[in-house]
Amino acid sequence: MRLLKSGGENVPETSFWLLALKHSDIEEVKEQDSPAAPELAASPETPEPEKEPAA
Repeated sequence: MRLLKSGGENVPETSFWLLALKHSDIEEVKEQDSPAAPELAASPETPEPEKEPAA
């Protein structure tokens, strides 16, 4: 016996896991099509390049 990873993990669809799901000991999470990635421009470590003033 061991704990599942806090970020979740794939497990086989066996009677053990189906029973745990039925008893609400675990919850099923559907995978997202495209996980939201943080935008690099919003990160303080990557500042946007300075723009030259318009003439």
